[in-house]
Amino acid sequence: MTFSPTISVFGSFFPTWLLLVLLGIIFAVAVRLVCTLTSWHEALPVPVLFYAACAAIFVFSAYLACLA
Repeated sequence: MTFSPTISVFGSFFPTWLLLVLLGIIFAVAVRLVCTLTSWHEALPVPVLFYAACAAIFVFSAYLACLA
């Protein structure tokens, strides 16, 4: 039994945080698409920081949920 946070993908074990970072990037792209379609993108003063913060919040929340 292992106590490290890993996920088996096709028989190979990957760190949980690595997969969650990839999901965070996908989530940030989805948030960008929604903001662009609803014209909220123009109202953001620093869009790069906003999308990075969205990705970070998703990754940290998902990581805590996986460990619980």
